[in-house]
Amino acid sequence: MDLKSERPKKPKWLDATASKVWDVTCDELEKVPGLLIRADGGLLALYSDCWSVYFRASKVIDAEGLTCVGSNGSVYQHPCVGLKNKMGDKISTLAKQFGMSPEGRKRLAMIVADSAWDPAAEFVR
Repeated sequence: MDLKSERPKKPKWLDATASKVWDVTCDELEKVPGLLIRADGGLLALYSDCWSVYFRASKVIDAEGLTCVGSNGSVYQHPCVGLKNKMGDKISTLAKQFGMSPEGRKRLAMIVADSAWDPAAEFVR
């Protein structure tokens, strides 16, 4: 596996929202030297797609409400509420992988501390 720091190629199947999430996320992750490599493309695509589904579910909930009424009059949770919750969980899990949470950053800091990477070396040339 090539571990060279490189922006992964954006998949063509991402919709417009996921594509925007991809671009913004890659821009931010590239600010951390060596964090993003080509092999991260699959996880990044999944992360971006989950955000797109999350946003679409939110729009449906905004338009239709948190609950639905069945044919017998019983009230139940709108299916998009469960979908939104599931996407939120997946987003949170994937974000940690890239250090996009306090827990994820702590884990990455420990990895960096154990590695030979010296951030000060970039300024001493």
